[in-house]
Amino acid sequence: MQPDAQNATSHSRGPLEWGQINFLHTTDTHGWLEGHIKEQNYGADWGDFISFTRDMRRKAQDLNVDLLLVDTGDLHDGAGLSDATSLNGELSLPIFEQLDYDLLTIGNHELYISAIAYETFSNFSKVYGERYLTSNVQIINPATGQLEYIGNKYRYFTTPKGLRIMAFGVLYDFTGNSNVTKVTKAADMVKQSWFINAVNQTGIDMFVVLGHNPARATASGSTFGTVFKAIRAIKADTPIQIFGGHSHIRDFAVYDDKTTALESGRYCETLGWLAMTGVTPSSQYGKEIYGQEDYGREGYGREGHKGYSGHNGHHSHSAPAPTGPSGVPNPTMKATPLTSTNTASVSLATSTSASSILYARRYLDWNRLTFAYHAVGSQDHTFDTSKGLAVTADITATRKELNLTRLYGCAPETYCQSCKPFGAPGNIFPLLQTALAATVINQSRAGIPRLILINTGSIRFDLVKGPFTYDDSFIVSPFIDAFEFIPNVPYSIAE
Repeated sequence: MQPDAQNATSHSRGPLEWGQINFLHTTDTHGWLEGHIKEQNYGADWGDFISFTRDMRRKAQDLNVDLLLVDTGDLHDGAGLSDATSLNGELSLPIFEQLDYDLLTIGNHELYISAIAYETFSNFSKVYGERYLTSNVQIINPATGQLEYIGNKYRYFTTPKGLRIMAFGVLYDFTGNSNVTKVTKAADMVKQSWFINAVNQTGIDMFVVLGHNPARATASGSTFGTVFKAIRAIKADTPIQIFGGHSHIRDFAVYDDKTTALESGRYCETLGWLAMTGVTPSSQYGKEIYGQEDYGREGYGREGHKGYSGHNGHHSHSAPAPTGPSGVPNPTMKATPLTSTNTASVSLATSTSASSILYARRYLDWNRLTFAYHAVGSQDHTFDTSKGLAVTADITATRKELNLTRLYGCAPETYCQSCKPFGAPGNIFPLLQTALAATVINQSRAGIPRLILINTGSIRFDLVKGPFTYDDSFIVSPFIDAFEFIPNVPYSIAE
């Protein structure tokens, strides 16, 4: 944690369910790598998170299961650590890159500005290599003048425990991108030969679809339904796991009995956890890991394979799908589409056979107390690693270098985006109206009435009671706003 941050006081509600394959999911971090200095429930920083992931990976190894770390984009525009440099992300991205993700994808905030898009192409994507997926996002290579994918179109890989995964990274149909980049609509992408060939690849145990995209197929702007239907048209029964973002909410959606979608909030407030059991491996190594190679041999099962409950040892012509590791809670919930609600769309395809997959999900609050509890099983245990401590120190030094704690003033109370109704006392937008009226003035026309129009999306976070710092100026509104001026508009038209 940062020296001026506070730790949480509320304990976690209980241990996590661990499955055959497990995921930690981040999205829309927007430069909040220092954590929330003024909000104790989200006070952990990126160094704490790195220590946490190290311990969780060790736990996964001890349980003989897979654990994958995934991120679904938007690393810029939200906090001073990322935004106070002349090139947005110049100092924050090297801090972010200290975490060894398994899969990542791009967000729209990587594409507004050409310089940021080129930094993503030339540097960030090279750090993660084949793990950084931009299935529908390209950029003009300045060296050749030709369009190239910023990252990889897809990744086909085998997990440490033998599951073969085909992964894609799909941005919603974004149109506000820099003119040196190209975003292909999902409906066009799924018709491209490379995508069809990738889905047709033999030996896929599971698809993972990352996307800076709302999790629900029915959400405005989401293109996950398009990608899901295209995969289902070719692979009717292969499990699909979707990880979304962009809408800054915690959400979960069921597409069919083998497909769910998780969205894990924003701003280093939320860490998503998803656990699955019942994915049948096709590789020889995977079958050996899950005890299926010797299925049917008398007595082989929970005792026959260290740490893993593959089946119960009964004879059968085919091995049952793997279950969860022993000694910890396991997933228990089936994926049940509710087509009569907004959870799923009635127009979606569906798998054609019964599912043995069980799920568990959790949204973890971003604080050391939660991290320590799940990493080592003790609320008071110190779980810091040397790398995590070094990253925490780097964040502290960078904040000092950027002078982010410089005091501008003091907020007498909290003005929030949504905790109070729009226009009510304590809501930030009446305060914004007052501030704009007092400051956005053409002095040569100061005596002429004026009407100011602004998008509420320019406000990104609450103005929290207490000291207002240089960092807070980015946290509340990180964008460089330019006002277009139209003089002498008749009020009958302006109103």
